Parts: sequence; C-alpha cells; structure tokens
Amino acid sequence: MVDKKCRRHFYIRTKRSVEDQELEKKFSQTGAFQNMKKMLGQKNSQLKQLRIKLEKYEPLENDKIECEED
Repeated sequence: MVDKKCRRHFYIRTKRSVEDQELEKKFSQTGAFQNMKKMLGQKNSQLKQLRIKLEKYEPLENDKIECEED
C-alpha cells in the first residue's frame, strides 16, 4: 500500500515536472519574452560600456569603500 502511494506520488511529481518544462518552453518562445530578453541584453551591454567609461574617471581601488570622517 505504501509502495503504491510512493510510486503514485513519484509519477505525479515527474508528470508535473515535465508539464512545467513544456510550459516554460512555450513561454520562452512568446514574442513578449523574446523582446524582453533582447532589451535586457541591450541594457546589460550598455551598463558594461558605462562601467568601463566610469572606471576611467573613478577607478575602483580593490573594491574598497572609503568613508569620509567629519
């Protein structure tokens, strides 16, 4: 009886996992998702370029943050 419940539980979990993967795949193929992914990629590239430019004027010193004392 317990073994039967365990197998049924495993079957349901596996089936749900497959269904979740299929749904995620369908969603990732929608136009809205593709546009958002493209926009994020462009913004990430822009951020990288801006960080490089900023580094020229305000170089990071080994990631140390200095606090000014009054």
